Amino acid sequence: MAKSDELIDNLARTRLLFQERIGGSGDSLSRSVDKRIHRLPRWVRKRAKMLSEAEAMLAHPRLRFTQDEAKLSRAADELETYLKSIDLADQRKGRWLVMLGAWPLKSCCS
Repeated sequence: MAKSDELIDNLARTRLLFQERIGGSGDSLSRSVDKRIHRLPRWVRKRAKMLSEAEAMLAHPRLRFTQDEAKLSRAADELETYLKSIDLADQRKGRWLVMLGAWPLKSCCS
């Protein structure tokens, strides 16, 4: 298997992990990233944008040779590491705490 094919498989795995951890939908990484990029830290945004822009070129048989595969592979690994570090249970707990914090304890107008 060529190195560019491994990179395409790595991008597909990253897309599935992105959709599982951050949310969003779409058949490509670029659509998923465009919908949920505001939830990412700035350093992760740059890598996700770079991967989403390169995804279309990697699918083309001649344009795939214009991409820096080492840089893209490193960016995909860093994005995957960040996505794996997200604790979904902690995010759920945080949403519940925000909702309960906004709940009125006693009525203010009585």
